[in-house]
Amino acid sequence: MIRILEFAAIAPFFVQVFKPKPRVHDASEHDGMVVDGVLEHLRELRSIAGEGEVCHPCTAILHPPADGEEGPASVQVTIDGVRVGRLCHRDATRYVQRHGTAKRSCRAAILGGGHDTWDLGIWLDMQV
Repeated sequence: MIRILEFAAIAPFFVQVFKPKPRVHDASEHDGMVVDGVLEHLRELRSIAGEGEVCHPCTAILHPPADGEEGPASVQVTIDGVRVGRLCHRDATRYVQRHGTAKRSCRAAILGGGHDTWDLGIWLDMQV
């Protein structure tokens, strides 16, 4: 009986020691994508997400340029049919290399507006 109690006492230690380590986030992996030009579209974002501090889940559509339009790195982002920005140059270049001129949709969220600011940002759940 004492051996069973001893094992029960040290079992949690072994579970912790041999438990798989959680994956450490590496910033170079770049989760999500960066949307530029959001400040130019704050009124549109506010009309979609509302006033105050927001965390508004939505769907974004990425519109790469057709051949010959605006350069290879101009990928526009729309939410609810409203243009709200464009991918940063690095992400747009990767997007065009991977997906060509195909439109894609992804989960997104409009975030921010806390602490008496009007500023908002867009998070896109798509890796390139």
